[in-house]
Amino acid sequence: MDLARFFIETAPFSALPPEEAIRLAALAQPRTVARGGRIYAEGDEAARTYLVVQGQIQITRSSSEGKPWTIEVLGPGEMFGCVGCVAKGTYPCAAAAGDEVTVAAFPLSIVAGYLEKFPAFSRALYWDMSRRLREAQKWRTLGAESVERRIAGVLLWLESKFGPTLPFTRQSIAEMASTTPESAIRALILFRRRGYIKTGWKKITLQKPAALREMVGDVMN
Repeated sequence: MDLARFFIETAPFSALPPEEAIRLAALAQPRTVARGGRIYAEGDEAARTYLVVQGQIQITRSSSEGKPWTIEVLGPGEMFGCVGCVAKGTYPCAAAAGDEVTVAAFPLSIVAGYLEKFPAFSRALYWDMSRRLREAQKWRTLGAESVERRIAGVLLWLESKFGPTLPFTRQSIAEMASTTPESAIRALILFRRRGYIKTGWKKITLQKPAALREMVGDVMN
């Protein structure tokens, strides 16, 4: 993987002067983590910001019972650990590899400096964070819906990131929909019987996404 080209072509770093993106690529610390491996834990000191280069990252928070719940899934080109971009503190969530993943890590001081020095970078990062905030607000709205509509919303959201074939287990789908694995399985069986999806070993393929969108309605728009 040519990190310099990746930074040049990936927002918000594409808003940097090319020579600065090349310098950042030289300073970044690539790291490959096996499926399930931890990048950082909830409550760890926020010392670095990360960019997904390959694979997927699952962002989780612990429930009151201590059980981790997946609240966000990130693919190539998406940043995480961004709390470190603006202030020192601790990570409010945990980050782990959803499958084998390669990330690039860089100190928070570098990104903080970019925010001061390059207005175009600041705007690009602002728009990206705004997009993710809108997605989070949609999830809050979806949480009041039935299990079937929540599962449909999760599948459509994942399709927008990873395409029609989703490399996720039913357990992961259940966590993202804030429901039990048993309820998620029942919903997925219903969708499969209707021809909306096809299930396989640790993957789900959307066959009729339009039907899922009709089920969800305006909630995810």
